[in-house]
Amino acid sequence: MNFRNGSKTLSNDDRAKYSARAVERALKILSCFSSWHPQRSYLEVAAEIGAPPSTVFKLMQLLAEQGLLESSGEPGRYRVGLELFRLGNLYLMNRPLVAVAEPHLERLSERLALLASLGVRDGDSLTILATKQGASPIILTRRLGERGPLHLSALGRALLFDMSDEELARTCPNISPVGATAKTVTTLAQLRGELYESRQRGYTVDDEGACIGIYCVGCHIRDHHGNITAAISVSGVKAAMIGRVSEIAAEVCYVAEQISRSLGYNPTEPVTVTSTSVTQRAITAAVW
Repeated sequence: MNFRNGSKTLSNDDRAKYSARAVERALKILSCFSSWHPQRSYLEVAAEIGAPPSTVFKLMQLLAEQGLLESSGEPGRYRVGLELFRLGNLYLMNRPLVAVAEPHLERLSERLALLASLGVRDGDSLTILATKQGASPIILTRRLGERGPLHLSALGRALLFDMSDEELARTCPNISPVGATAKTVTTLAQLRGELYESRQRGYTVDDEGACIGIYCVGCHIRDHHGNITAAISVSGVKAAMIGRVSEIAAEVCYVAEQISRSLGYNPTEPVTVTSTSVTQRAITAAVW
């Protein structure tokens, strides 16, 4: 720091450091909003990110001025603003995966009369990029941008399908011991077991692990390098799906294969998908 006329003046380096810290805090503030927490007060956010309330208050006001946040109508509470919505749509518009997958998802949901979803891995979380609801007496919903633990669902577990035990431990270090249902995966050992069984039969299922009464089937998507880059799943009422799991798995794996090929994936062996067996080369299935 420089001192001038008895007062403290920041050097250029110090200004840069403080500016970077402010930007980092602003980004942390935005990350506090989710489908579980669509509205937050500056006191809640300050406690979550460990920053002074006065600093958070000023930053949230600044974010609101830029349209990234907006007042929720309650004093001191905010929600995400239209500018964030615009930026989010820009991301989807410039993501070839979504443009390629959406027509396939729509046809899949119509054929099976189930909810079809597209998701990607973001660190240790699953993020939903697209959903299509088929004709069904019971409507299931998922929000675009919704995030959840990778281990909890078959859609998330499809993204973990190729991982070694070591990679799995690094990616999912904080599996909650408290399950959403009695069938929820609550340990790393359980998750490894689920993935082992999935690789043996060529696809995975989630049988009421995320929600009682809901059964899901899905499959991962590969890019032009052969790496898993995304996954799709179909979800519905267990009673309507349990008698045709093999048929559903074959459909989902076939669609995932078509999306993968559109992204440049070229398997070295022919892909075989039947109603009774789905090979590992046919890209795995998972269930949410």
